[in-house]
Amino acid sequence: MEKGYVVDVVEEIEDDVLDEEAISMEKKEEILSNYKELTIPAIVLIAVFGTILGGANAYLGLYAGTTISVSIPSSIMALTLLQPFKTNVLNINIAQTGISAGSSLVSGLIYTLPALILLGFWERLQWLETCVIALVGGFIGILFSIPLRRSLIIENPLTFPEGIAIAEVLETSSNFKKNKISFFLIVLGIIVGAVIKTGETVFLLWAPLARYAFFIGTASILWATNFSPALLAVGFIVKFKVGFILILGTSICWYFFVPILMWADYEDILDKISDGSAVDQSLDIYSEYTRYIGVGAMLIGGLGTILSLSKSLYFGVKSSLIAFSKIRKQGFSSIERRERDLPLPIILVVILATSIPLFLAYYFLIKLWGISFFAMIFALTCGFLFSSICAYLAGIVGSSNNPISGVTLATVVTAGVILLLFLGRENEIGPPTAVLIGSIICTASALAGDNIQDLKAGNIVGSTPYKQQIAQVIGIFAPSLLLPIIINFVIEAYGIGDPTSSKPNPLIAPQANLIADVSKAIFFGGAPILMIVMGGVLALVIMIIDLILSYRKLNFRLPVLAIALGLYIPIDVTFCLFTGSCLSYIVYFILKKHQYNEKKIGDFMRLGVLFSAGLISGEAIIGILAAIPIVISGEFDVLAVFGVYNDVVWPGFLGNLVILLLLYIVPLYPVLISYLKKDNLIN
Repeated sequence: MEKGYVVDVVEEIEDDVLDEEAISMEKKEEILSNYKELTIPAIVLIAVFGTILGGANAYLGLYAGTTISVSIPSSIMALTLLQPFKTNVLNINIAQTGISAGSSLVSGLIYTLPALILLGFWERLQWLETCVIALVGGFIGILFSIPLRRSLIIENPLTFPEGIAIAEVLETSSNFKKNKISFFLIVLGIIVGAVIKTGETVFLLWAPLARYAFFIGTASILWATNFSPALLAVGFIVKFKVGFILILGTSICWYFFVPILMWADYEDILDKISDGSAVDQSLDIYSEYTRYIGVGAMLIGGLGTILSLSKSLYFGVKSSLIAFSKIRKQGFSSIERRERDLPLPIILVVILATSIPLFLAYYFLIKLWGISFFAMIFALTCGFLFSSICAYLAGIVGSSNNPISGVTLATVVTAGVILLLFLGRENEIGPPTAVLIGSIICTASALAGDNIQDLKAGNIVGSTPYKQQIAQVIGIFAPSLLLPIIINFVIEAYGIGDPTSSKPNPLIAPQANLIADVSKAIFFGGAPILMIVMGGVLALVIMIIDLILSYRKLNFRLPVLAIALGLYIPIDVTFCLFTGSCLSYIVYFILKKHQYNEKKIGDFMRLGVLFSAGLISGEAIIGILAAIPIVISGEFDVLAVFGVYNDVVWPGFLGNLVILLLLYIVPLYPVLISYLKKDNLIN
């Protein structure tokens, strides 16, 4: 049995002489079995904060193309807010499990359904249809990953780095002083992020980004950065390796392919380049050509990821089926508390029940019985396959780094090609049908990775699996009902797609744009096929290099989907994120230089992660609240009482500098204090 709940156990033992080693395994289990896990306060917390953090992630995903795992921030909030209710570590874990499920639901919605708006199929997200897609996709992701718990956590355990991190945070439940510090850092981050976002988005006191470019011959070289506390915070959280891989993909796009195409002097390319500045010309090449290299790389990279996991997936499913067969013969009550999952018959009944509203939703949208039935079967079948893949990947790299967009893209392309055989070319219903199928797969995949990660944390601290699974089901209800409204508010306020006079800085929504472009290209053409092919070839080269690195057992790897995402996301987004990741490495290096062990370094870095989570939440909350007056008035500058300063950039640079300084100070606070004490500047 792994450690993690020992502190709580010791508190329950009256004899203070007993230490951790002296407590028998039976005594620990006896104490844990008496803990209340599913409680009314925890359920209320799940509904409220699952929706709030889900809304924050929705804004972040549409704005920057990325979402974050809220498991650790929600653990801290649960630790603090449940204190008056005589909580325990299992109760706190239930709360964070449900909150995390509700927040993870948003990825499936924002990565795919806005594509229906970009395709012109919807003017805005349809509330009822979106709720059905969210609930069905959520159920599929949660329930399909349950059979994998035994194979991935018990019998052939994977690392689950984020699950272990969550369990470590839960260990602090008995240390209220440390708990208050953590909560303070989140609130401080929310305030700082909200203030800076208010100046930029609400009062429009400075530009949201800065771009500079110059010519080398006929080619334009562009540099850009975003003024976003959230992006800097995301970079700090994902750390240097991920930031470097993303900027590597961006550099290949902007500093290799863009200049090459401009130097090539092809007439077709020159016709699509404006006669404007160097900045405008670089953006034209990116918009019309090079971003499709990222499309091809994501497509081949996603398929490669699926194929590489096929063997592990087969044995994982086989192991789970054998385990469930034994459970059926022995009876559910005879199983140890920590081994009890939701019974397989219940899982099958619920999945079959969800197929009915899924089919009806498809039919009301598509109006074709046969295609609707195919879409339902395809979604359920691939839902299991891709949920298994994402659950497996969460055990290796964590759910935050799961290639959800690559999996979704592979699904949309596969479904689109099959639909093309039935519907034929230039069929208007083809692209939205492929997107609707992909929306279920994307939602299920996001939930599966999050579910299995939280089950790992529960396994460490001693939770009852089926109670966690019930909490996850509860956790998706409130967000499913409210997130469509929040997403519509954000899109209507800021716009999506191409800039307009009324929406000059629309949400980039890179995944939704990508899904819309690819699905439309399957049926109508129009996408630069050569660029997509080049991206596919590049992905193959990267995968070969990564295999060589793996064979030589080097620490440095080249995850193809991360590089592909860097190829596709705008340069200002990735550079800002990369800056935050560089700071994370600098902080780690300083702590390492002061000879702290890895556990201490992890504790100090977690302070920065908590502050970063606050920054992200603060920016997202203001982004959502600011959308309300913009939607009501129909004017993006309705609150710009001091005037619009879209050409002013120095306050943005100053804001980024302040954020970086705080992200530097917070995790290094113990080191700074030791220096001051050493110099007798403080007592």
